[in-house]
Amino acid sequence: DASVHFVSEHEVYLSLAKSSVQSGLKLEKGKLPKKKELTQLEYDGKTLCFKGEINWKSDPLMEGTNKIHTQIFRLFFSKDFTYARAGELSYLSEDRQLVNKQQIGPPKLDEDE
Repeated sequence: DASVHFVSEHEVYLSLAKSSVQSGLKLEKGKLPKKKELTQLEYDGKTLCFKGEINWKSDPLMEGTNKIHTQIFRLFFSKDFTYARAGELSYLSEDRQLVNKQQIGPPKLDEDE
């Protein structure tokens, strides 16, 4: 499966395993890279929320017949930072319109976590 890796506060990337290809992820023209850098990195220490984007504009990610030009990750971490307790992944078109949104983890966030 795909996974997000935090190298430093300025370097974050998505690792794309072979299973991502088997799950139907593909690019319009080329092959999926082994890893893809996240940009527009933001972190809110109060909510423990990380946000980052992946730009697929040069070779859009395909979801069915939809061309995905940007993915936006939002991850909410546990207080001890050992895991992402929830989040969402948004898929945007070339004009940044929402094409799809996918929940990561439990559907409801507990404020106490």
